[in-house]
Amino acid sequence: VEYLMYDQGEDRWLSTLLLKTGWILQYCASAEATTQCPESFAELFNQRRRWLTSTIANLNDLLVLNAVGINNGRDIVYNGSIR
Repeated sequence: VEYLMYDQGEDRWLSTLLLKTGWILQYCASAEATTQCPESFAELFNQRRRWLTSTIANLNDLLVLNAVGINNGRDIVYNGSIR
């Protein structure tokens, strides 16, 4: 599971670490970002496969291992202790 969390989706793992240490993450509509888009279906498929496995691993870490509650399907609130 650690491989999936650390090596497959580093930005998701960073978000998980921030939540676990008490940070509040919010959406910012004015943010600008750049990325490299997959140029073939095979690249897109591999990217999404990595994203899916890291999402599941990080949600498992937050929801199951650290008592995070979901509030009305809108917010995710971390209720665990700071390690």
